[in-house]
Amino acid sequence: MRFKSLTLALFFAAWASLSAFAQTNEQPVYTVYIGTFVETTAADFESIQTLGFPYALSMGNNMFRVYLGGYTKKSEADETAQLLKGRGYQDASVLELDPNKGRTVPIIQLDTELLGKPLNWNAYKTIGPLNVILHDKTIKITSGVYQTMDIANAQLALIRKNGFPDAFVKNVNSAFLHDINAFFPEAINNAPVAALEAPPAPVVPAQTPTSYNKPSQPVEIPQAREVPASYNQPVYRALPAATSSLAPKPSVRPNLKRASVIELQKLLADGGFYKSGVDGLYGKGTAGAYDASLKNNLQVKKYSVLAEQYQVKSAGAQPGSLQFAIDILADNPGAALPILEEKRLPVAKAYMAYYYLAVEGPSLKVNDLMNAAIMEAFAKAVRPPKTRFDYTSAYAYNNLTQLINHLAYVQAMSNPAIQTPCWLVQRHPQDVVNAFTPDPALSAANYSIPDCGGFMEWPEIRTLLSIARDLSGSQQPSAQLLAEGKAQSMRSIIQPEAPVSADQKLADVWHTRMMSGLKGWSSRDLMLTEIAYAYQLLYLQSFVLLEDFYMDKGLKATEARALALTTLKALVGPYVERFV
Repeated sequence: MRFKSLTLALFFAAWASLSAFAQTNEQPVYTVYIGTFVETTAADFESIQTLGFPYALSMGNNMFRVYLGGYTKKSEADETAQLLKGRGYQDASVLELDPNKGRTVPIIQLDTELLGKPLNWNAYKTIGPLNVILHDKTIKITSGVYQTMDIANAQLALIRKNGFPDAFVKNVNSAFLHDINAFFPEAINNAPVAALEAPPAPVVPAQTPTSYNKPSQPVEIPQAREVPASYNQPVYRALPAATSSLAPKPSVRPNLKRASVIELQKLLADGGFYKSGVDGLYGKGTAGAYDASLKNNLQVKKYSVLAEQYQVKSAGAQPGSLQFAIDILADNPGAALPILEEKRLPVAKAYMAYYYLAVEGPSLKVNDLMNAAIMEAFAKAVRPPKTRFDYTSAYAYNNLTQLINHLAYVQAMSNPAIQTPCWLVQRHPQDVVNAFTPDPALSAANYSIPDCGGFMEWPEIRTLLSIARDLSGSQQPSAQLLAEGKAQSMRSIIQPEAPVSADQKLADVWHTRMMSGLKGWSSRDLMLTEIAYAYQLLYLQSFVLLEDFYMDKGLKATEARALALTTLKALVGPYVERFV
């Protein structure tokens, strides 16, 4: 629905009012964070579109942070967040959009629609990059951003000819613009709007020619999805993608008899899914019984959904924050770098140095940023920690390994605390494991490896961890213990080595006690029995998969069993300690 009934005077009054709102933000604007999802679109949130307008920030790799916007009253946003939690979106939380994180930019407003009514995105596909402004139950559909008002006014003529006679140019605060991206696949069109002829040059005296070389091609009118920090800065390139999975899930060996499979078969038999003899061989019968049990287990289904929605510490980072900028640096440097520059904190400079070294190679800019980060971080430290390098020296950075090692110390002393981004783990697993191994002299909360990549790519282990977190109850493990477990599991992926004999025995004892303690706990209530069964099902399947993963790496069967148990203890042990 387009609003076409405004008089000319009322139109300009409304335009001036909206421009003033965008620039001064006298009225606060709120949005509700829903969660982070993989391979999702706006259609998946159709059932909640009456509550607000769903939009998303692309995190790369088909991952989106999804929000519900359009609130000018915090009470209304709070009520919406509670309604969303009641519908299963447990991460729903209210954020206030900060106008200080944006800047005044020219856009073209195409249309205004009412919230809750279906939008015909096909009508806008030929216009180019689209954004929306959400305000008090209305959706303002815009095109741009443009570098100058003159460019926007020149583009306006073409847009009006393309079916939007009421379109107009105005200035808005970029903090209130929401990108229409792949979250709205029906709105994406790869064919750009045709370029305009350059606007006429101003009249000048004959003796002062503007140019003796007339252009032979139409002047291209640039459009951009991102608002650059400075229009004189280059277009930033995204970091190279991670080359491959850290831990590809293995195929299970069907002809190898082992104790882990015997335990799994007994569990499946107890559940009524396995009818054959318990022989320790993971054949078609065992595989079929496991699949059937998985499909029929409501607890597994519930925790599988929770696992996909589970956020690491940084996942819900507020847009514009330091953590947010670090999280999106790999895929969206154009948005991340201006935030990092603005923060002027040591850890921000360190991540900027990483980006420029990774993309542009060694330079004085990299050296200046990183040396400044180290100097400032250690100058603020009350008790500087022991380091593996001389932090009083200046360095020339020629490789990322050295820079990541130094970055880890800068991050460890950061205030606010910063979670290591997944993209760094996925691109530099060996360097991250070496640099971010927890150091007793540093804060484990700042010095940890996040739940991403590696074994976290396996749905069995993701869901297992989701159950384990619930089993821990009020006895939440320490950050140091979790950090050590993550580092140990990552190291076993990159450099798998059989545990020494003493550690093998300890892992076996831990496994036996944990399974026994879990059985005793679950016998008190039917619901607990169901949760415990789901945990054991995924635990034993993960046990088998880890054995095969390590055998694929060259370990013997007995060594693989020991390392698999050690890995499971590192991952879930902190959460189930009360059962041991």
